[in-house]
Amino acid sequence: MTRKSLTLEDKIALVKLRPYKESHLVIHDQRICRDCDRRECATVCPVKTYAWEEGRGQIVVSFENCFECGTCRLACPFENIGWKYPPGGYGVEFGHG
Repeated sequence: MTRKSLTLEDKIALVKLRPYKESHLVIHDQRICRDCDRRECATVCPVKTYAWEEGRGQIVVSFENCFECGTCRLACPFENIGWKYPPGGYGVEFGHG
């Protein structure tokens, strides 16, 4: 019997999230994001927590999607993202290692 390989999207769907009422992610200065050409935070996030909204001229953060990997903070060349873990009992729960 062959097992079907899971796609990244299939694996992401297995992760449980219990978002806290307040964001654990903060953009310090939207002006910095407007001047950023590459917007690495939106590119590297595996669950699309960050998105550039052209009409608003800013990065929008959907913290409820966050897997708490910290990649966004490391990828931002301007250190413009504040990041901390949500309070205990909230956030991401990986069930399959």
